[in-house]
Amino acid sequence: MTTAQFEKFESSMLADVESWYESQRAKPKAVPKKKGPVQTSIATGRVETGRVNTNVMATGLMVGGYMGGGLPITPQRYRSRGGSQLLNISGSFIETVLAQHDELRRFTSEGGRTSRGTLVLGEALVTIMNDSARVAMYAQMSVAERDSAAASLKGWFVERLQVDFFNRQRITAQIDASKPVQVAVHALIDAARRKDQSSAGAFVHHLVGAYLDRQFPQSGVNSETYTTADLQTQRSGDYQIGGTAVHVTMRPTEALFDRRCRDNIAKKLRPLVLVPDSAVSAATQLAEIQNMQDHVSVQSIETFIGTGVEEAGLYESKTIRTQLRGLLEAYNERVGRIEPDPSLLIAIPGRF
Repeated sequence: MTTAQFEKFESSMLADVESWYESQRAKPKAVPKKKGPVQTSIATGRVETGRVNTNVMATGLMVGGYMGGGLPITPQRYRSRGGSQLLNISGSFIETVLAQHDELRRFTSEGGRTSRGTLVLGEALVTIMNDSARVAMYAQMSVAERDSAAASLKGWFVERLQVDFFNRQRITAQIDASKPVQVAVHALIDAARRKDQSSAGAFVHHLVGAYLDRQFPQSGVNSETYTTADLQTQRSGDYQIGGTAVHVTMRPTEALFDRRCRDNIAKKLRPLVLVPDSAVSAATQLAEIQNMQDHVSVQSIETFIGTGVEEAGLYESKTIRTQLRGLLEAYNERVGRIEPDPSLLIAIPGRF
């Protein structure tokens, strides 16, 4: 098969698959006419489209796997023994496919489970793949071309899964405003950590930023993305409030104290290192190794924010609740304005 013929096959296949996929997208809920047919997220400014059930994505990855065995895809190759669901559908298979595309975020809580609904979806997608013209072109391919076509189909669904699943999953945790605020902060950090280390790092960076901006609105707290290097902006830390350089990290390192904090001290700044509760001991030891324990303040993010929010709430339950919600809303506004990844947003409970 010529390159042009293969490209025509691939283009036609993906166009038909995309049409099917989009037909599975939920219709937006009815809204007042003045708001138009689609919604725009207040937090991100992005257009909100209808969601796609995770079973649709899981089905696509499974059919991509079946395609590796050739076209047409026969019922024996995609139906389970009982005939009620797709053959061999599992979270482990889907995670393997995702890993092959360097996607290591977890997709098991919803998309990895088996479902009877996947059989109906699978049969519809298999019918598209078994189009007679497509099968005829497939018969002319080399083994390498067939492998490439199957990989393209799986890769397309991996991309859709990233956009329609991972990038829509907000940070979710049990938040009980009747408990100390540091408990809520701890739960949110854990939820961000479960996504991946990068998400956790970005989360604590912006949560501290949102907190400082609310506490010190006249200080001009910077609003760069998490990945913006401190040196690029000539900052002494992640944030600077008055004469204090604030460093926020999930994993304190010796270099943080030996280079950054030592440089702060040389510039007559007061270094403040904020880490999760679980890393306070390690950070304290690193400060001692550098003989800087009397010059650097090490605090947990949970206590730093929790104490501040409760003080701002005048230690009254009702006002603490209001302050906590205000912080979470400020965080979402900040992330939606700065970061391209909406999965960093917090799912704020409707009731506190």
